[in-house]
This record gives sequence, C-alpha cells and structure tokens, in this order.
Amino acid sequence: MSDQSFVDACNIVMRFIDILKDKSINIVESKGDHTRIQEIVPYLISVLWAGKPLNIPVFGELYNMMYAFFGPGVQVCLE
Repeated sequence: MSDQSFVDACNIVMRFIDILKDKSINIVESKGDHTRIQEIVPYLISVLWAGKPLNIPVFGELYNMMYAFFGPGVQVCLE
C-alpha cells in the first residue's frame, strides 16, 4: 500500500468513525439489536474490517466490544 493510499484509507475510516461517534447513543439504545441501527451497520462493519489491513491495534478492542454487544453476527459480517 502506498503512503497516499494509506492516508486516504485512514481518512475514510476517520469519517466513518465520526459517523459512528455521532450515532453512539443510537448504538447503545439498540441494546445489541442490529436491526435498530441498520443505517449505520455498513460504517461499523467497514471500520471493524479496516482495522486489520491498516494494522491499527485499537480496532481489535473495538471489535471485541462490538462482538460482546452484538454477538457472533459481527464476525459473520466481516467474512
């Protein structure tokens, strides 16, 4: 991955993280029911997926939190 591609990918992920941050109350209020936050699930899955190729360890922590909250369906979405 070139330096510019890495920077571009990080910028996209940061935009998605901002969207998730803005919708964090909705995530909490969903009580683990992903159908209640369908409009932001693509952002969540994209951020979780990006953690591995971008090699950013904190995304592993986010994955563990979302797995605990939403269950094994998180892993199914990532595959």
